[in-house]
Amino acid sequence: MVGTPVLRREDDRLLRGAGRFVDDMHAAGMLHAAVFRSPFAHARITSLDVSAARALPGVHAIFTAADLGAVNRPFPLPVPHPKLRAKTPMPLASDTVRYVGEPIALIVADDRYIAEDAFDHIAIDFEPLVATPSLQGALAGGDCVIHPDLGDNIAARFGQSYGDVDAAFAAADVVVPRTVHERSRFRSADRNARRVRRPDPNTGILTVWDTTQSPHVARV
Repeated sequence: MVGTPVLRREDDRLLRGAGRFVDDMHAAGMLHAAVFRSPFAHARITSLDVSAARALPGVHAIFTAADLGAVNRPFPLPVPHPKLRAKTPMPLASDTVRYVGEPIALIVADDRYIAEDAFDHIAIDFEPLVATPSLQGALAGGDCVIHPDLGDNIAARFGQSYGDVDAAFAAADVVVPRTVHERSRFRSADRNARRVRRPDPNTGILTVWDTTQSPHVARV
């Protein structure tokens, strides 16, 4: 296969405009959801009232952590490790938000526009907490400990060594200490994260259309 042109199977339908994407899916009675997210990197939620947003025409439901109850539990850790002090996020934040964009409420409405308009009718108050954008600040901990029950921000400690490291440094002609700073990074989606689910009450089968590269994980 190396150096050999590979015939792409999808080109024909895409060039003819016959591609089918999740956003092209439309079913009778289909509702749309939008997620209300945290604007703070670290803050305590002191009050949350979604009653006005629930009363908007076209809004069918709004879910918060209180509505989910026991279902709102931490996500499972994909790759567990005995050294890792796992703290996975909750589906919806309940009392504290720990990163910008953390989900707080899920709005279900007739369309995406109504769902996002409901954001303006959510009454929420935050008490900003100390946040740090740097690794050094996170390691220092202090007032910026994301999970207080852990005592610090260190998720795991691993030790590895090969040979006599101290002797190698001691015998070296020159030792150059360096702190390397990388440029800021941000994620850029290569696809819109959308899902359409259609339950069939007659068969009990749930059909899911999902823009994902991990279909087996989505199925679980």
